[in-house]
Amino acid sequence: MEFCTSYPSYLICFAVGNFTSVIEEDHPNGIDMKYFGVEGISPTNLSLTFSNTPSIMRYIENKIGLPFPYKEKYYQLVCPLSVVSAMENSTLPGL
Repeated sequence: MEFCTSYPSYLICFAVGNFTSVIEEDHPNGIDMKYFGVEGISPTNLSLTFSNTPSIMRYIENKIGLPFPYKEKYYQLVCPLSVVSAMENSTLPGL
């Protein structure tokens, strides 16, 4: 099975600002993973916030029997008072 990386524009997200970031060392299927938080959030707290992401991604892939379709990257953003409202964008979900 082959996945296409094109998707509707409403699933695209970008964030502008000064962010703390942490690179995830546990890459499910080699996917580039990175976490972002507003400036002032410690890298330790940011890592703890998203620490279950790799295992959740593996669980879902195993449960449905399909790999994550967007192999280029998977970033997560936590930003208070954001307009994202926990939108499930394809490669940058916001909380």
